[in-house]
Amino acid sequence: MALPPPLRTPARATLLVIVLMTITAIAASVARSVLFPALDGLWSAILWSLLAISIGSVLLIRFLAWPLASHANQLETTSNRSEAALSHDETFFESLRQLDLLLESAADEDEVIEVVRTAIVGLDSPGLIELHVIDALDDQLRLVAANRTDVLPENPASPYESLATRNGEIVITNSTAAQDGCPHLVSRVTEPVSAVSVPLIAQNGILGVLHATGPEGDPPTRTAIVILEALASRSALHLALRRSSIEAWRAHIDLATALPTSADLERHVGRLIARGKVVTVATLAIDGLPTPSDEEPHHSVALSRRWLASLLVALLPPDSLIGTSPDGSHLIALEGHEVEVLARSLDEVRTALLAPKPDPAIPGFTISAAVSNNLGSATIREFTDLMSSGLTHVQQSGGDRIARAAGD
Repeated sequence: MALPPPLRTPARATLLVIVLMTITAIAASVARSVLFPALDGLWSAILWSLLAISIGSVLLIRFLAWPLASHANQLETTSNRSEAALSHDETFFESLRQLDLLLESAADEDEVIEVVRTAIVGLDSPGLIELHVIDALDDQLRLVAANRTDVLPENPASPYESLATRNGEIVITNSTAAQDGCPHLVSRVTEPVSAVSVPLIAQNGILGVLHATGPEGDPPTRTAIVILEALASRSALHLALRRSSIEAWRAHIDLATALPTSADLERHVGRLIARGKVVTVATLAIDGLPTPSDEEPHHSVALSRRWLASLLVALLPPDSLIGTSPDGSHLIALEGHEVEVLARSLDEVRTALLAPKPDPAIPGFTISAAVSNNLGSATIREFTDLMSSGLTHVQQSGGDRIARAAGD
């Protein structure tokens, strides 16, 4: 900050002092002559000196000492603010460095989310902060972390319901009561609030949204938005890295049967359900065979799995999608209301297993399966849980049968 104009150079300051002294002398002489014209000699000199000292002190304080003191105070205040800002920035960047280290050491997506959840809680915000991530399996926006526990129950939604994920940009909301508000945000609060919604963007893709709320009409400050942006960008980056790593290293074809993996088929079914399609699905397990080892599968197990795969391909409806896992389980999908069609085909497969084996090394075994459509389930997660419990029930009931259950 610059000094007052009269004090910016030594020459100006000297000239100012001379001017002030001249004004002081003139003012003192005039005051003595007007107020005490009868005084003479020593008393007149003493009075003039006192007047000069008083008037000169006032002028020097007003035009010299006061500007210098004010300038020094402003410099000190500015310096203190700068030091506080630097300290705040150092603390902020140090917290980001620690967050980066924790995220880099996270082994999988669940650990990444746990690190982010801890960071959200550490923000100590009086408002609600929620992280919603698009599920890699069924493309639904799901609540994965919040800064407190008294939140509304998870309600999976389409990513298009969130303005931030739909537009790929930060959305600031003064009130969720507005007609053009974000439907997803409105569904997450019980009363009107202000909010900022920050999309999670990585590799040119949207991975989720971070909602942070505040009092109605008082949205988060720019500083708060910068912090939320930093958290969202790091979350998106590490979620994308973990998902890309899993996808890159995961086998997409089962080597024993040459069928696609069940994980790929489950992902495909999830997207069909997300688009509102009706899908008939069967979960199938082999009964009576030892669980194969990923490192050294038993020869007879591999032969049994190949034979079963050939029967499934030959006897299931032509439009059926078949996936399998190393443990011998299968996932079968068929679009439409085809519970009875798929169940009858699986009964034919179960009967065919009783015929003579194509290879003497193949031991005797049976299959258990549960067949249903997704009409009673909103998401693939709910559907797979239903199918898993149905297959478990069949196996615990003795196996070697096909259970039918219409989802509606």
